[in-house]
Amino acid sequence: RGQIGVVVGAVTSESAKGFGLPDTRGALVSDVRPGGPAEKAGIEPGDVIRAVNGTPIEDSSDLPPVIGAMAPGTTARLSILRGGKTIERNV
Repeated sequence: RGQIGVVVGAVTSESAKGFGLPDTRGALVSDVRPGGPAEKAGIEPGDVIRAVNGTPIEDSSDLPPVIGAMAPGTTARLSILRGGKTIERNV
């Protein structure tokens, strides 16, 4: 079972406004496990994961099954919104 070492929550309309997001799609990263794959890839609290390997993440509950279905050691390409810009990270 794959894992990337993040704690995520829903993107509410309030958090979307606060982070300057265009909508409430995605999984808001609230914590990154020290030494985990996400930290090594540069994922930060406040990032919003919008897609994994091109699969859209509409809600925070979409992320765990997508990542969990991957074999440990597999590289995933994440599309992330940070500071109003989309960035790509391999985790």
